Amino acid sequence: MPLDAHLRMTRREQTRQAARQRIMDEGRKLFAEKGYQAATMRDVAKATQYTASALYYHFKDKAELMAAICSEDFLGLAATFQAALTGANPLDNIRNLGRAYAQFALDYPNHYRLMFMTSHPAEPASKDEALRGDPSQDAYAGLHHQVALAMAQGLIRPELTDTHLIAQTFWAGIHGVITLQLDKGCDAWVPWADIQSRVDLMSDVLRQGIERA
Repeated sequence: MPLDAHLRMTRREQTRQAARQRIMDEGRKLFAEKGYQAATMRDVAKATQYTASALYYHFKDKAELMAAICSEDFLGLAATFQAALTGANPLDNIRNLGRAYAQFALDYPNHYRLMFMTSHPAEPASKDEALRGDPSQDAYAGLHHQVALAMAQGLIRPELTDTHLIAQTFWAGIHGVITLQLDKGCDAWVPWADIQSRVDLMSDVLRQGIERA
């Protein structure tokens, strides 16, 4: 293939990828703001200023768009979790994952709202289904793996025997802090403490709550 033809194809692919990403970014924002059920592909087309035919060239329907957004965002969270695994003690890593989860939410509130605060029927794509249970690609599996390691090393209170219960309770605690911040953080009625201090305290309390004395 001549070089100029290759360059034209490369530019065409870059343009296609940029358009696809713009559609996903606007779709994420609309789904988070209006709700998955209320937002329409027409809304997405209006936000991107693309024609309907251009939109459907990239995504056949709203469900496919949602699935693509979720795939990108959950893989991003999994990568964030992997970067947070800096300690040898799995209990320290669990605490670090809580802080990383909270920071992800604060850095990407639209992503977080859509992932964890918006009801939607999107099923994982087959390529994503294959990643389920892989701690390096599945954020929940990454958290659960650290809980299982802590239990195997005898670091968990002996009466706590369900690793999924521990992982999900830890997740729920951090999620509660973040949800309050995103939904009520601007409410002047409450003299809110610093968000990072709240995240750190919750992470520490949850870690201490599961640790063997």
